[in-house]
Amino acid sequence: MSKFNIIVTCQRNREDVAIHELESIFFLLGDPDARFRKSHVRGLILGWTNLDIHRLHKELLELIRERPFDFRNTKRYIPIDKVVETDVEAIRDAALELAKSIPEEATYKISVEKRFSELSSRELIDAIAPNVDRKVSLENPDYILLIEIVGNKTGVSLIRPEEIISVDKVIFSD
Repeated sequence: MSKFNIIVTCQRNREDVAIHELESIFFLLGDPDARFRKSHVRGLILGWTNLDIHRLHKELLELIRERPFDFRNTKRYIPIDKVVETDVEAIRDAALELAKSIPEEATYKISVEKRFSELSSRELIDAIAPNVDRKVSLENPDYILLIEIVGNKTGVSLIRPEEIISVDKVIFSD
């Protein structure tokens, strides 16, 4: 699956049971056609859903609170807007296209997660940040320009901080 719009983390070597869990969860959320597969990174699942990935966090929060025992194996849910080859120029172009949607008065930060890649986070940030004419806030940004490198594919997203769902934080904060 070179095309994905969600990354889900789980415990290493629990990917198969996590995929089964995800199929059940997305069925409950109204997408019985959602697809998931193990990536070549242990503990990382790539998925495709027809649901709106930028509204998914609200539905997931509600479901986690209603049915916490349905979330035994999945840990974090990360929405992805675009998937590109792991190449500085391709990542920069995708990130800059998404950054156009950051409102003028909003703050942002760039976050890079790398798995099986030699690309430098600093090189990526230096290629993107000077071209984004918005105020940076590393501590409390309104938006995150997220770069998720998974080997030769990279997911790029423009999200609000609350769109990344950590199951444990939801369960143990209520």
